[in-house]
Amino acid sequence: MSVNKLIASCGQEVKIHEWSNGKTVYNLSPSSGPNSFFKNISWSISGKKLLAIPTGSKPIIIKRTVTLKDTCFTLDIMNEIEPPEIGIFSKNSEEYVTFGSANGEVYVFDIYTNAVAKIFTCLPSPVVFMDYTPRDTFLAAGCKSGQIFLYNTNGDVCSSFFVPRSQSLSAMLFHPSRESYLAAASKEGVVAIWDVQTNTAKFVAKNHSKYITDLAISATEELLATVGLDRQVYIYDLRSKEIVFNKVFSSELSAVACSLAGEEFAIGTTRGRIFVVDKRQPDYTKGSISAQKSSIRSICFCNDLDEGHNTKLRESMSEPILTDNVSSDLQISNGDSDTKIPEIGEFTAADGKSMISRIPGGMDEQPNNAREWVEQLPDNVGDKHIPVLQVIEETYLNTMRQEIVKCSRDIVHNFMEEINAQFLKIRMGVSREFCRIEQNNNKRWQDFNITLLKLAGCEETAKEAENEQSEILTNDSQRTLGCKPESLYSPPKTKLSPYSLDN
Repeated sequence: MSVNKLIASCGQEVKIHEWSNGKTVYNLSPSSGPNSFFKNISWSISGKKLLAIPTGSKPIIIKRTVTLKDTCFTLDIMNEIEPPEIGIFSKNSEEYVTFGSANGEVYVFDIYTNAVAKIFTCLPSPVVFMDYTPRDTFLAAGCKSGQIFLYNTNGDVCSSFFVPRSQSLSAMLFHPSRESYLAAASKEGVVAIWDVQTNTAKFVAKNHSKYITDLAISATEELLATVGLDRQVYIYDLRSKEIVFNKVFSSELSAVACSLAGEEFAIGTTRGRIFVVDKRQPDYTKGSISAQKSSIRSICFCNDLDEGHNTKLRESMSEPILTDNVSSDLQISNGDSDTKIPEIGEFTAADGKSMISRIPGGMDEQPNNAREWVEQLPDNVGDKHIPVLQVIEETYLNTMRQEIVKCSRDIVHNFMEEINAQFLKIRMGVSREFCRIEQNNNKRWQDFNITLLKLAGCEETAKEAENEQSEILTNDSQRTLGCKPESLYSPPKTKLSPYSLDN
């Protein structure tokens, strides 16, 4: 069994289980009604507190007290806090909880003094994802619009990202042992990892055919796990950039978490079960836990390691993936060049810098607030005069798109009309030429017929044929000059005099 003794899951309820025998040691139902559920959960660094965010209700802290005889759980409802969208504990302190709200507010709350300790720059869209770096150097806030904003220690936005080839954000977290690596996934099935120090995208992968619901990274080994509604789990080796494990489950997958020791993955389904997968034998499922009555929204391992084990764990953590000893105290700046995105299905490193910051969905949702928010941002980061955000109006883009489509349609229509006119001219010319050739052939045939009749001694018949030929040529000439030419595909209308010999 792993040294992580407890694992928590949330959905319609919050449940705490023993890992990995599945025994339920605590469960909590939301107080706001049968249709309510818990949005997310977060363990504190010591594992003695679990933060739970219910829908439409105040945040709840579940406190765990371990004695020699038993383990007790008590509830602490945070009545001072308005119902948030998401809440997380700091990675290095049990004192602070960070919340994100539906109106874009991000702030830190001191649970010991019951007061707001810090307020971050307000964002233009609801905050639905948050995570700290391992040393709490930076905070990433993912918005409902698909944009990820990065805060520095001063609470200012210093950079922003969005998942390539995507208009959404479905999962986000920092590498548990690398201070500058941020991973995110989208509903379009794309997962990406950036180095936020240099603002570069390290690699991008698209192997899921549907919505990626969650992702997890091993702290001790460079393994990235993603799960999705296509019922598949992918585990990537971040060093070799290869897929080392892929499995299709019988139901859609909704959550994944990696144990602190990095040996086991917990995979949650939309049917409320948690499957245990050992990285040493990934093809073999060690067991399963019946955790929820419906879909599992989040899985979170409890840190039950003592300080000695934690020190050993830090020492066992591998070196950075693609860079050497990146200092986490450097300032972050925005790049101006575009990211080179690999073809669909590839899993490779991207050499270019991450795409420039934008607010794609936020402008349409809160246009006035977004403009005011952007105007209040600083024009530089630290001592580097670098633009923080480049705002692109969605309405302007839509207008440009409509004008391009209309212009393209007009150009194609005019081009087709010109082609038809030229083809008609050619067709008329060819028709006239055929008519002329037909008349010449008819005249020659009649001349041959008349000459033959004269040689046969049929003078009267030859004379009648000459008169008839003259009349036909006159009519054909008038028809050719006064009427439109016949179709190229019409059969020739040639009238010839019958050839007969008097015996």
